[in-house]
Amino acid sequence: MVVSSAGVGASQLLAQRLEERFNNSLKVTRILDLATVMKTNLAEKMVVSTIPIYGLKQPVILVSPLLPPRISNKSIMQLLA
Repeated sequence: MVVSSAGVGASQLLAQRLEERFNNSLKVTRILDLATVMKTNLAEKMVVSTIPIYGLKQPVILVSPLLPPRISNKSIMQLLA
């Protein structure tokens, strides 16, 4: 799941980049805003977010909306294993 405050277009671009970078081993199930996330019972294994989120059971990986190359693939891949 992707959570972003950057708007729908930027969120969709981030989701696409994540799936491309991880050769489709990472599947973005949905894109939500923070208010919806905090009211929803999440079934996803992890959350990728452009804003800090606290109080979730799932690990939250904080990324830039543009997903620059310096984002650690290793940390995300460990969660996918």
